[in-house]
This record gives sequence, C-alpha cells and structure tokens, in this order.
Amino acid sequence: MSQDDFYEVLDAFDTCMLLTFTARGTPHARPMAVARRDGSAVWFVSGRDSGKVDEVDADATAVVTVQGSRRWAAATGTATVVDDRARVDELWSKPMQAWFPDGPDDSDVVAIRVDLADGEYWDISGGKLARFAVGLARSLVTGDEIDGDEEGDHGRHRL
Repeated sequence: MSQDDFYEVLDAFDTCMLLTFTARGTPHARPMAVARRDGSAVWFVSGRDSGKVDEVDADATAVVTVQGSRRWAAATGTATVVDDRARVDELWSKPMQAWFPDGPDDSDVVAIRVDLADGEYWDISGGKLARFAVGLARSLVTGDEIDGDEEGDHGRHRL
C-alpha cells in the first residue's frame, strides 16, 4: 500500500479529530473542520484565544484522526500556529462564519498547520467490505484468527 492510499482515505473526510496535549501532558482531542491538505500538511482555522493554540504553542505534537464506517486513518505530526492574514484568507470558507462572525479579517482568527510525519490507514470500502465480511464469518465459524489479507487495505507510512 502506498502513501497515496493513505491520502485517499484522509481526503475522504472534511472533518477530523485534532489531538494536542495540555500543559499537564494529557491528550486533548476535539473535532475540527479540515480547511485544506497540501501534501503532508493539514490546515485548520482557529481562534487565537482557543485552548488548542495554547497547547500547540507549549507542545507542537499533534495527532489527526478520521473515522467512518469503513475507512479510518490516524497520523502524527508537528503543529504550528500561523498568524498570517493571507493564509487565513486562502483557507476561509463560508461555514467558518458561524464560529467567526467577523469573517477572515477578524484579528482573532489564525491558521494551524499540522505537518504529518507518520500515518496509518485501514480501508474496507467497496468490494473490500464483502471480502472482510466473508473472512469475519469464516473466523467466527472456525475460531481461527481472521486472515490479515481479508481485513481490507491497511498501510503504515512515513509521510
């Protein structure tokens, strides 16, 4: 499986869970709209005064996860707060107005860039679902562990 397979799964989602770490070192995840993906960088829009900005400033380690009924992906990386009006304008979409009524010119709006380093995905969509169901049924009947080839596509990649 290739990096392209990982990105195909990741790009199928317009929201994700963005996990950062608190000052005590505990993980803190929240749902985020994905503003854009450029190569191995995933971009978000946030308020400057949000907890996630403080967490990224203190510890740049970040995790991005997506999950659907037949596709999943998780990646680790390094987050950076980007205070650049031009970048915010590029990333802006109309639904963001619900969180930032003053629009992209609001001085409280910043971008967060997560440079992904390692990613893993699982995909049992399409015809892979039927193969998975057959393998699962066989495993349940025989008591044998499911064959890894029947679990669908899976890959781990350095990004």
